[in-house]
Amino acid sequence: MVSEIIFYHKKRDNGEYQGSLEITCCLKEKHLSKIKVLRGLPGAGKSTFVKGNFPEATVLSADDYFVGEDDVYRFNPADIGLAHGRCFRLVIEALQRGDELVVVDNTATTIAEVAPYMLAAQAYGYDAEIITLRCDPAIAASRNIHGVPEPLVMKMAEALEAGSQALMPWWQHCVVEV
Repeated sequence: MVSEIIFYHKKRDNGEYQGSLEITCCLKEKHLSKIKVLRGLPGAGKSTFVKGNFPEATVLSADDYFVGEDDVYRFNPADIGLAHGRCFRLVIEALQRGDELVVVDNTATTIAEVAPYMLAAQAYGYDAEIITLRCDPAIAASRNIHGVPEPLVMKMAEALEAGSQALMPWWQHCVVEV
C-alpha cells in the first residue's frame, strides 16, 4: 500500500477564506495493482513459477485457448493469432475490473509480444514488470508439454535473448534463472 496525501481546503463560516488558508491533511490508503508479464521458452517452467509465486493472481495465457471443456490441450497452429487475441482481451477485461494481480503466462519472446501488455498496464494505471525465465534450451525442449520440437525451442531461445536486449529501458525487468 502507498499512502496518498489529500488536502482539503476549508472555508470560514461565511464561505470566504480569511487570513491564512486552513488546510486539513489526511492519509488515504492507495493500492497499486500489478501486472506481471512472463517470458520464457516452452518447458522453462513459467506455469510452475506462477503457481509457486503468485497463487492469488488472475493468470491468463494464450495456451488456455487450446484447452477444451474436457481439460485436454489441443494445439492448432492456425489458431495462434486467435489465441493471443483472446488472451489480450481477457487481460484488458481483468485490468478494467481492477483485478489486484494479473499475470500473463506466454512465451513472449519478442518485444512485439510484450509491448501491448506494458502499454495496457500503463493505460490502466497498473505497476508492470516483465519476468524472463531463463532456462537451458535443451532442458526446456525435453520437458515442454506442448510438443514443441527442439530445433524450434532453440530458435525461440535466440529470439528470447534478442528480445531481452530490445526491451524499453524504463520497463521493469528481471531475469530468473531456472
